[in-house]
Amino acid sequence: MPVPTRAGRGLGPEAGRVWAAVGDSFLDGMRLCLIVAAALTFLAAILAFALLRAPRRAGTPGGQAVRQGGATGTPAAHDETVTGPATTPAPAPAPTPTES
Repeated sequence: MPVPTRAGRGLGPEAGRVWAAVGDSFLDGMRLCLIVAAALTFLAAILAFALLRAPRRAGTPGGQAVRQGGATGTPAAHDETVTGPATTPAPAPAPTPTES
């Protein structure tokens, strides 16, 4: 007579071997995932090291003009890092009343 399991299915006298095979296949899958994750982590570390060691390139020759004046060539009022703080013109003196 088959031995019932928790799910109500009778696996018979081979139930122990079935559950051992399920556990072994699960552990094999976990081992494979860990190996793949370790390989990808190692590859990412090598790429990060190579990119951080590479010399930095200078900016493009036209980059300065674009940053200062934008596409139209007019200075940007909000661009304080390149052109300095934005200044406003001094207010005009108040008109003096004239006596007639």
